[in-house]
Amino acid sequence: MDWIMVTGQPGAGKTTAVKAMVDFLQRRGVFCKGFYTEEVRGKGGSREGFDIVTVPDGKRGVLSRKEGFKSKFKTGQYFVDIPS
Repeated sequence: MDWIMVTGQPGAGKTTAVKAMVDFLQRRGVFCKGFYTEEVRGKGGSREGFDIVTVPDGKRGVLSRKEGFKSKFKTGQYFVDIPS
């Protein structure tokens, strides 16, 4: 298989499924490469934005935030960090 794309409603378990799948495949010697996004929550538990996490090395970068930086690129209430 060349690639897999996972879509679905918020809270459906997409990130959890992708992380489990990557772990499962890597433990069996399958090379995985790509990325997934992970929710970033604030102190009160509210969603502040999303990080992008690369596979296989786990490097993390800002994908979007409600506040903290400004960008001319925006989706809904989130400013998007295109260079990430």
